[in-house]
Amino acid sequence: MPYFSRAGYDCFAISQRCQGGSDRPAGVKVAGTLDSLTSDLESFVGSLPAPPIVIAHSFAGLILQKYLLTSALPPLAGAAFLCSVPPSGNKELVGRFMKRDLMLSMRITWAFVAKSFATSLDACREAFFSPELPEADLKRYQAQLAAGSPVRLLDLQDMNKQVPLPRPPPPANGAAPLPRFVLGGEGDNVVDIEAVQELAQYCGVQPVVVSGLAHDCMLDVRWEEAARQLRAWADAAAA
Repeated sequence: MPYFSRAGYDCFAISQRCQGGSDRPAGVKVAGTLDSLTSDLESFVGSLPAPPIVIAHSFAGLILQKYLLTSALPPLAGAAFLCSVPPSGNKELVGRFMKRDLMLSMRITWAFVAKSFATSLDACREAFFSPELPEADLKRYQAQLAAGSPVRLLDLQDMNKQVPLPRPPPPANGAAPLPRFVLGGEGDNVVDIEAVQELAQYCGVQPVVVSGLAHDCMLDVRWEEAARQLRAWADAAAA
């Protein structure tokens, strides 16, 4: 956010329900469904003075894809997807990872299911970051991830009932299509390049793939390259 603030953009970070500093009612095991989290995004976008560019990462990308299916929701100025789960969900990409490297796939799955990323530096690095990330940064980010994700974001059973998502409706009354941006990393152990390509095709754009970039692209050692690519697109979308 500081990078884009310095570039002149007004920046806001959404704290999803039950995530980060948001309230978490007692006994809640999962933050919400695609529908409830999309409704939260609708409320936030509707509170802004002008249509925003929404940037979504990982599973939040699926929420943004769901949002774009309803033309009646408050309009956006653009939609950017960073290392995002594609419209088919995560089942197929997990299957591909398992075929490539079964043990790695099992460790990544365990990192999410058992939240081992919150207690093991090795699991945290393998799931989210590049081997080159300094250990001091890794420890700091691990603490933030553990505190920021006390429960799972998405109800996966509900998600699997809704995917694959249908294509968004065409722009009404001959309007220009919404600018879209899709970026992925070759070093991502959570979302593979095939998933990035699937989402890019769904959005009707060419994907940007950054060599060596890991899943948490906004924190990884190559974050500046991802930010430069995103800013170039955002500047063009705002022109």
